Amino acid sequence: MSRVPWDLNALEQLIIVCCHAIWLGGPTKGQDESEWLIENFQKNETPTFIEHIDCALKLLESQPNAMVIFSGGATKLSKISLTEGQSYLNLALTLHPHLALPPYQHTLHPEPYATDSYQNTLFSLLLFRRLTNHYPNHITIISHDFKRARFLELHIPAIRWPKDRVNFIGTAQKAMFRITICTGLKADFNVNLHSSLRH
Repeated sequence: MSRVPWDLNALEQLIIVCCHAIWLGGPTKGQDESEWLIENFQKNETPTFIEHIDCALKLLESQPNAMVIFSGGATKLSKISLTEGQSYLNLALTLHPHLALPPYQHTLHPEPYATDSYQNTLFSLLLFRRLTNHYPNHITIISHDFKRARFLELHIPAIRWPKDRVNFIGTAQKAMFRITICTGLKADFNVNLHSSLRH
């Protein structure tokens, strides 16, 4: 589906990428772990962060009325003031420079305050509302798969968002291999989206 000229007021779908680290920049465009500011327990996990970005951008390019928000605050203030959300946006634009041009440039935004998954959800929703003057019809959340129940059973009910108007896309990393749920992503999203809009 081709995109129509951007209009913030016409955007209806919110895609939230929950950020987990800070990309510092570098020539490998995130492939080298040394370009990331991470905790020790996050070693070998940085490919998953890039996968989260790529999943969101695939959805964005297939949905003409979607906005992507990279949600994550300045979690390493003792080392750098850069927020997780801004660093993910920087990497997204480095990997896909055309997203800085019309009609995409107004559909990618960092959310700079969230420090946990509940705040990822709530703050991104409020940012969408501030930018478009309305709430989205549908939310897609992209994060680690082990957080699926946390989002769908705790955070979504807590903000009183209808369960039939949210979709969760999760990725998981175990030992030397990654389990991904990006295959068939577009079809899964469309099924959930069309179902939700009928209610």
